[in-house]
Amino acid sequence: MEVLGFLGLEASGPMVMVALSVVLLVLLKWYSTSAFSRLEKLGIRHPKPSPFIGNLTFFRQGFWESQMELRKQYGPLSGYYLGRRMFIVVSDPDMIKQVLVEKFSNFTNRMASGLEPQPVTNSVLFLRDKRWEEVRSVLTSAFSPEKLNEMTPLISQACNLLLAHLKQYAESREAFDIQRCYCCYTTDTVASVAFGTQRRRDFLQVVLDARHSTTSVGVENFDMVRQVFSATECTVNPSQQHQPRLLSKPLTVDEVVGQAFIFLIAGYEIITNTLSFATYLLATNPDCQKKLLREVDHFSEKHVSTVVYVIVCS
Repeated sequence: MEVLGFLGLEASGPMVMVALSVVLLVLLKWYSTSAFSRLEKLGIRHPKPSPFIGNLTFFRQGFWESQMELRKQYGPLSGYYLGRRMFIVVSDPDMIKQVLVEKFSNFTNRMASGLEPQPVTNSVLFLRDKRWEEVRSVLTSAFSPEKLNEMTPLISQACNLLLAHLKQYAESREAFDIQRCYCCYTTDTVASVAFGTQRRRDFLQVVLDARHSTTSVGVENFDMVRQVFSATECTVNPSQQHQPRLLSKPLTVDEVVGQAFIFLIAGYEIITNTLSFATYLLATNPDCQKKLLREVDHFSEKHVSTVVYVIVCS
């Protein structure tokens, strides 16, 4: 009230309310826009945000369409705001490789809503800081090129079974749901590669038996999960395989279950959808199908011996 007296104004009730309202509006204005300078300071182009909501209206046409429009207008490195939270969008392949592979340890924490259930919260998707780096390094060593090469016979076995079923459908000349076939193939592959079991017998049987068991399914039921569970060392950088260091603490049971859950769910959905979409594109583009077949035949003739994972990747 001394300020009002200094200005020669009487400190009446309405005057105080007006002054407080002005101060409140100024604070709200500052709060609603104070976070919107971070992208500009980083030199990252972005749509002009609105107070409080940021660029929420930019996504009114749909998330995918808006992402494409964002790249078209602001380039392969752009950003936006949802509320006061800043997001950076990277669509340059070389930069994505740096983020996901070469400098992965600099990008540790994913955005979490706090609503993620168990065991997802203990998976590598939502672990934080140093623990995320340690668990990711353990998983990286478990899926090295040498280990993946050892998995090739298991994948081939599941693939042969898939081809046998597809041959029966082809001979019958009846319509069928190919995505369902890919679902079974993917479950076979993930169960045998990640869990060291066969879907048709061991994997599903363990789950079915657990419904009537007084004890829960343990990690000892699964070979690869048991290998990850027993890990006590991690590698800071995947390229430094000769410099392991001790984990700050062994992986807990919840963390192992979280990784196993992600192996199954992520692998199942991604592989199934990718194969289904690729099959559709090949079926609707016969020229591409013939070209792909020629390339596969040429590769098989060139590498008469067993095709190993490392050769295919190179």
